[in-house]
Amino acid sequence: MRVSRPVEEREATPVLDRLAAEGKVRAAVRPGYRPRMRAGDGTDRLGDALAALREEERW
Repeated sequence: MRVSRPVEEREATPVLDRLAAEGKVRAAVRPGYRPRMRAGDGTDRLGDALAALREEERW
């Protein structure tokens, strides 16, 4: 059961610290790491596929 208290009496807890304490998140193993993206070939295959699907839906 949670007890309500006025805001002034609460101690602020950063959200990530609270979630880590609850086991809902964990710290990154390699913070700041970003995988390298492959060079594009100049085509937009996903955009073309979506456009084709949308065209099929029209009546």
